[in-house]
Amino acid sequence: MGLTQKEIREITRMVVGREYRDSIKLSKMKVSLTFVTDREMIPVNEAFTGRKGSTDVLSFPMHDDIDERAPFFLLGEVMVSIDRAISQAQEAGWDPASEVKLLVIHGLLHLLGYDHASEEEAAKMRLKEREYLEGFKKEESGDGSS
Repeated sequence: MGLTQKEIREITRMVVGREYRDSIKLSKMKVSLTFVTDREMIPVNEAFTGRKGSTDVLSFPMHDDIDERAPFFLLGEVMVSIDRAISQAQEAGWDPASEVKLLVIHGLLHLLGYDHASEEEAAKMRLKEREYLEGFKKEESGDGSS
């Protein structure tokens, strides 16, 4: 698919690091990212959302308060359906790696408290997604450290 573990780690560090800024050391933050098939996603989606079928990304926040004394802080888990990423990329006319990046960013934003329950929240979340996706493209190309 053309997306490396290093790139996924860099995206995660960028999003989490910018959202938390100086509130906690980035090295203490942990996120679990799981990539699954639609077949694996279906029972999880049905169990946790009550919706039938698969979905592209699910997020499971695992925090309430940050404890600076803890050796690390588990922000939560993001599950991405690779099958969905590929089909959505084809529908959108772009490469699957870009769709996976977008889904990882989307899932991370959910862990960080963003939602899209209202139109206002959805617009704010889409803006953040674009900001981080563009920022990562700039870092990849060496055009800046956005």
